[in-house]
Amino acid sequence: MKKFTIISLIFLCVGIVAAAQSNDRNLNDIRKKFYAAYEQLEKQGKIEKEDKAGDGLMQQFRRWEYLMRSRTNSSGILPDAGIQWREWQQYQNTHASSFTTQPAATKWQPVGSAAVPSLGGGAGRINVIRFDPVNTGIIYIGAAGGGIWKSINGGATWSCLSDKYPVTSIADIAIDPNNGNNIYVATGDGSGYELGTDFWGGVYTAGIMRSTDGGVTWAQVGINIPQSQLNIVQRLLINPANNKVLLAATRTGIYRSTNSGTSWKKVSNSHCYDMDWKPGDPNTVYAGGDGVLYKSVDAGATWSGLKTGIGSGRMSIEVCAAEPQVIYALGVGFGFYKTIDGGATWTSKSYPSGAGFYGYYDLMLSCSQANSNFLVAGGLNTVKSTNGGTSWVSTDNWSSYTAANYVHADKHTGIFYPGSTTDILLGTDGGIFKTADGGASWTDLSAGLMIAQIYRLGTTPQNANLVVSGWQDNGCNKWDGTNWTRIFGADGMEAAIDPTNQNTLYEAYQYGALQKSTNGGTSWVYIAPSSGDWVTPFIIDPLLNTRLYWGGYSTIYKTDNQGAGWSAVSGISLAGYTSAIAVAPSNNNIIYAASFTTIYRKDLTSGTATNITAGLPAATANINYIAVSSTDPNKVWVALSAYSAGKKVFYSANGGTTWTNISGSLPNMPVNTIVYQNNSTSDRVYIGTDIGVYVRDNTVADWQYFGNGLPNVMVHELEINYSTNKLVAATYGRGIWQVPLLAPAPLANNQVADAAAKPLQLIVNLFPNPTTGILNLQVKNAAQDVMVELYKLTGEKVIGYNYNASDAKNIRLNISNQPYGNYILRVQSGASIATKEVNLLK
Repeated sequence: MKKFTIISLIFLCVGIVAAAQSNDRNLNDIRKKFYAAYEQLEKQGKIEKEDKAGDGLMQQFRRWEYLMRSRTNSSGILPDAGIQWREWQQYQNTHASSFTTQPAATKWQPVGSAAVPSLGGGAGRINVIRFDPVNTGIIYIGAAGGGIWKSINGGATWSCLSDKYPVTSIADIAIDPNNGNNIYVATGDGSGYELGTDFWGGVYTAGIMRSTDGGVTWAQVGINIPQSQLNIVQRLLINPANNKVLLAATRTGIYRSTNSGTSWKKVSNSHCYDMDWKPGDPNTVYAGGDGVLYKSVDAGATWSGLKTGIGSGRMSIEVCAAEPQVIYALGVGFGFYKTIDGGATWTSKSYPSGAGFYGYYDLMLSCSQANSNFLVAGGLNTVKSTNGGTSWVSTDNWSSYTAANYVHADKHTGIFYPGSTTDILLGTDGGIFKTADGGASWTDLSAGLMIAQIYRLGTTPQNANLVVSGWQDNGCNKWDGTNWTRIFGADGMEAAIDPTNQNTLYEAYQYGALQKSTNGGTSWVYIAPSSGDWVTPFIIDPLLNTRLYWGGYSTIYKTDNQGAGWSAVSGISLAGYTSAIAVAPSNNNIIYAASFTTIYRKDLTSGTATNITAGLPAATANINYIAVSSTDPNKVWVALSAYSAGKKVFYSANGGTTWTNISGSLPNMPVNTIVYQNNSTSDRVYIGTDIGVYVRDNTVADWQYFGNGLPNVMVHELEINYSTNKLVAATYGRGIWQVPLLAPAPLANNQVADAAAKPLQLIVNLFPNPTTGILNLQVKNAAQDVMVELYKLTGEKVIGYNYNASDAKNIRLNISNQPYGNYILRVQSGASIATKEVNLLK
């Protein structure tokens, strides 16, 4: 990711490792150990003070901590990392009818193209790259949250192979050297971080998956390898002479299979990150981790130490096909060694510190298989050596996207083309890059990879095509209907668009750093009232565009002048960071605000703030999101995360005085977001979970699966764009998707939603425009009464009239008594909304 400052840190050094020798998988304990160790290292001067917009050790931890905090209860016990897979399989088995009828429903479609955002944007993080053993034009990549992808034309185009499967973090890919259709993948985010015996990085793993048809279909294998955050599989190998023999390097040891992954035996207790076969020798294999390089001479059945003192944690090792006796071993913080006699003797080589390693997160080393003297190493930057590690020179530039040698920051994987010393692929936080000249120039091959890990999004009724969204590692990005543009860097979080002026945008990066742009994202002004959580919620009042709410630690702040000044909303004192804010669209004096464990209702008119947590299972399930009816401020829904079966969505008809559990038979997975469909007489709501979207209203007894065509990936936020009548989803790994809303008519009991039917889009003809005072309107496709409103760009409504549908075909408005300038005309009929910009001349 792009940095504001370059930080040279030595992670996972002895002080941190010694501080965390425990197998306790409690988030609260891990957090305490981490902060204590980090503070101690700062005092010792071993870690520089980090800019909060940077991407160092603290930022990596907070990223993971945020995801896990919403997936634990107050006791802090982390979930089993295999639960997502199991719950999804069980839900499919018990709701088979929902899936058999899904093909008849309208499918979800991507929003925007899969192009890489301009102005230095990135596609998303890639953890691993592998070539087909015969055809180097066939490339496989594994993404941090976007699954497995394949190109059959050298990276010109890409296709996703894993959307039907629920675990989309990929740590490694192993391809049978004698059969390119035989592929294994290790699921889980292997490029996370670790602290002693505690691993933090990914959220879920399904262990090892296998395909025998080149990635068309997959099946889970190796179920006897323990699945947990503690034991993520980080490296997979297939024996080059016997494809039934596999090796898996995990954090708790090395596992071996002799039956194509059906069953596994633990053959070493050593924590190993990296492994490689000795070229030409299917019996000799090397493994490295925790500063020790290990060797096996019986195809991985037994292991012994070969070299110690190589760094203090993660290790990257490389061998060379052209020179099988050469081995390189690179450790975290210190230690880069080379042997030319298979490990009998070792030489200390120049440590590639210019790479700017971020310890466990990115410690990339790659060796040409044609000549062992050619190496690349990568962290923040990439450096190369042409003399076997004696010296290093820079080979890319992360800080200027206009440079010929630009490569996105943070390198996680690198691979030389077979037989080449100059052709290289790099996997970064922003996608996949290629050089054909040893690094003098690079080409971004990421176009077509839709792997963005998106936290939040914003749409607008003014422009059906305009979407802004916050991307992990890749900033805030805007889709304008034609192009993606990165409009700010850092880690993109919540984003929103002023509903009356599409050029006024809001975006936040980590810790609640809220900004405003009045020119479509070209420039920004910092307006945050304080500091907040990793992802800090903020919203625009649905009736008054100049009013915003922002939630920090225990306090909600309000501005009535678009961030020029803020004041705390009195009476609300949340337990912890704010997780959700909602304003009632029918009465913007009613506000709801929540942390994971508390929720308040505030009435601005009376000044009363009421704690309405009683009746919610806040001790076992976190309050993640809030939705309010568009017609009744007392009808409110909350989405709950964590893993408390049957406690997923609660509803109140009386402003939170009492609550009703409407979770039904939802799978036991976090519900991350909920949105109310305005003007739905049956009170229809949609929810986004860690797998899939579901819909329910008061005419059905249970939730209906509503994910036809949507990749099986975390859905972090849902919004409804009423100018297009579409539900829009921000996913954490597969970008942004949308689907037509369900028709206003209620569903029949147990009927699977058919999203094909939707209200006709309003057509508004407006003339003359610009005008000196008289506006003529023609409104077509109005199925109900029509409301016509005129707003100043500040959000103040100056005109409002209601017409029946027949009269709306010809409307004459006189606005000559208004000051000249620009206005927004808003026309609504039922759930359909159209907006037009009006220019009033003198």
